[in-house]
Amino acid sequence: RAPFAGVVTATPVEPGEVVQSGQGLIQLADPSQVELEVVVSAKEAARLTVGEDLKVTIGTTDLSQYRLGRIIELTPFRERGSLPTLVLLLPYDDILPGETAYVHIPERTDSFWELPVNAVVKVGAKGSGVYRVVNEHEVELVAVQPRRLIANRVYVVGDLIAGDQVVTSGVQRLFDGAQVEVLP
Repeated sequence: RAPFAGVVTATPVEPGEVVQSGQGLIQLADPSQVELEVVVSAKEAARLTVGEDLKVTIGTTDLSQYRLGRIIELTPFRERGSLPTLVLLLPYDDILPGETAYVHIPERTDSFWELPVNAVVKVGAKGSGVYRVVNEHEVELVAVQPRRLIANRVYVVGDLIAGDQVVTSGVQRLFDGAQVEVLP
């Protein structure tokens, strides 16, 4: 007697095989409680939270045919050395076990700006900043938060806008409103 109506997903014993008392004869899946388990990178796992909804497509990557799956579990790793695992609940009764599913993890960035290391200055005890050119020959200090340093480039988060010009030479002698000469 099955504890619920469902779909048979496996029969671990063959006809005529000797079984132990209490040994399972079939595996059932409840089609109204489909879970999707996905291995993700540590970087992706860090951007996701339990309870968040993600778009899932079944059998296609076409996002116009998506369904929502809710993250119910996010583990750092299932086994030593493995990648994080994401478990989504798909509350739809027309999905069959074994179907191909695609989870669409949204691209999220903190608007990183790549700058030369020498453009960033220390501001007070806690912060960092860059001098942005305004009014053609004047600068203003913009607070930034360094996130990553690779070679001679620093990746920062801050209120910069695409196309902003930042000072990269002589920044230690600057102050808000200082006059500068922009060189090509």
